[in-house]
Amino acid sequence: MRATAALTLFVFLAGVAQASDTPAGSAPETPDSSIGGYNLPPVMPTPATHNTWSSVHNAGLSANVANHHDEALTLFRQSLDLARNSVERAVSSEEIGIELHNLGYTIEAKESLERAAAVLRTLPDGAAQMSKVDTVLADMARNSGAYPEAERLFRAALTECPGADAGRVSIQNALADLLREQGRTGEAAQLFSLILANPKITYHQRIDALLGLADIDRGIGAWHASVGEWNQVIETAQDANDTFSQAVALRGLGATWLDAGVPARAEPLLRRSLSLMQSDPSAAPEQIAVVLKSLSDLYSSENKLAMAEEDLSKAITLARRTLGEDHPQVAEMGENLAWIYADRGEIAAARELSAHSLDVMAKTFGAESLPVAGALATCAYIEVRAKDLNAAAENYRRALQIVRSHPDNQRLELTLIQRYRDVLKALHRNHEIAALNTEAGLISNNFKAQTLR
Repeated sequence: MRATAALTLFVFLAGVAQASDTPAGSAPETPDSSIGGYNLPPVMPTPATHNTWSSVHNAGLSANVANHHDEALTLFRQSLDLARNSVERAVSSEEIGIELHNLGYTIEAKESLERAAAVLRTLPDGAAQMSKVDTVLADMARNSGAYPEAERLFRAALTECPGADAGRVSIQNALADLLREQGRTGEAAQLFSLILANPKITYHQRIDALLGLADIDRGIGAWHASVGEWNQVIETAQDANDTFSQAVALRGLGATWLDAGVPARAEPLLRRSLSLMQSDPSAAPEQIAVVLKSLSDLYSSENKLAMAEEDLSKAITLARRTLGEDHPQVAEMGENLAWIYADRGEIAAARELSAHSLDVMAKTFGAESLPVAGALATCAYIEVRAKDLNAAAENYRRALQIVRSHPDNQRLELTLIQRYRDVLKALHRNHEIAALNTEAGLISNNFKAQTLR
């Protein structure tokens, strides 16, 4: 059987860029009486009209903080009707767009945010306000699988956001997590570490950065560091009665034990994570799907293919519901299902799934990206099971060629070399094996994966 998580690149974590600006360890505060928390140019409507807009708008902010998004949307729409100038209309349109996004109305949300942006760009101090709009648009692009556009918008939001603004850290977290999902671990780890070095970060910002670093360390085989970071999140979240972050960290800790070859410790953690996720109304379907996928990985490692397929099929159904068929997160889950089909000898079904995943990854990230390398490795594994070793060798060769061009992915490179070498041995291509042995030795000297005792 395969090392189930070795080539996994996509993992949804807690959901970075949370709106709270509460210092770490503190309770969230209610909104102040400013206009959306912005430093807007002064406006001079009649006092009664201004107070009416302000009171309704701030009631909407309070509803948002309480996660009452339907109520917040109604209040922000009322504030739009009460607006007497372009600034108030822009702020109300922005908040309407955000609530529509929270409620899953993507098209309507984008239209409202773009209306707000058209006004904000004309304001002398509009850049700071535009940062919030671009952050939400970036999040929408990420959810739709448009990763290059999401990165562009997150970077634009950072440029627009003042250096001392607490929201800047949330944007950095979101960008770092986007880079992590794409396998750009060096860039992501640098950003997460920068965030954690900031003494003024909020509780959620600290949690998100720790989750990101923990998953990066899991991916590179730094087991001790990863376990410590997951446990740090669990302990902090327990103190704050934050069951959702506990669930995310429990899943990560379970996946780390599984990757480290200790499945007995993984299963109770993953089951606890799933229980907490399913009982939390704030958990998105795609986040529950990630836990189910990890359970499927566990069962695959134990050759319990029926159980693995059952949980993975549930995960794919949940992820498709909110992300769509052609989202890379869904495509990556499809790769896992292709492994299961290949192990059962259902080669045609496995090839169909892997071909779709390869197409999605290439269109989303480019032909020379790490996700494409992962998809090619899946194609190679299927051809091994189909006993077409020449096709398997070619897919492994292409995957390895891509990974070599991406630093900070030595564990993935070693895994591919080992699998490629096994295929070449069966084909008696010994001269190529010798070159791979040399390459693997050099990598191993630079990369000493930690082990759990």
